[in-house]
Amino acid sequence: MKNITKFDLKILKKIQKNLCSPTLDKVMIGATRLGTAGAVWIGIGGLMMLSKKYRRCGFTLAAAVSFDVFANNILVKNLFHRARPCDVDQTVALKIRRPFGASFPSGHTLTSVTAATILTLNKKSFGLGAIPLAALISFSRMYLFVHYPSDIAAATALGIGLGSAAYALEKKALPAPKEEA
Repeated sequence: MKNITKFDLKILKKIQKNLCSPTLDKVMIGATRLGTAGAVWIGIGGLMMLSKKYRRCGFTLAAAVSFDVFANNILVKNLFHRARPCDVDQTVALKIRRPFGASFPSGHTLTSVTAATILTLNKKSFGLGAIPLAALISFSRMYLFVHYPSDIAAATALGIGLGSAAYALEKKALPAPKEEA
């Protein structure tokens, strides 16, 4: 794990050195806020539930993201206890308050990728907005020095798996919307 952390820190330092700017700081802080506790995705799910046509997708989205937040923060992070990059290298000034809990895996990334997967599988055109937003939220966590690239990679893989499983469960367990005559 030491070698992975060492490699991760090199990548994070390159991000800090080559990309950081006051303008991008604002964009990344805003992106991270959107992803906190899966808020943007739960909100999208809630809005979708208002439409008969997308209610099933909205329910699946809100339920899966809520499950992710709980399972990741209560179970998974406590299993690994990985220190955040900002705790390992305190030479980088944080632009946000230090997040609660352990680093591995990234909860922002997990909820974002789960949501983007569900939305894309339900309707490809939904992915045109969801995938770039999920990528931005995920990258913001590295930019802000609160997650390692390996935290993001693991959460991405987990999010694709969980999103695909939630979509399959939606298709199997929830009734299809009735076609209007």
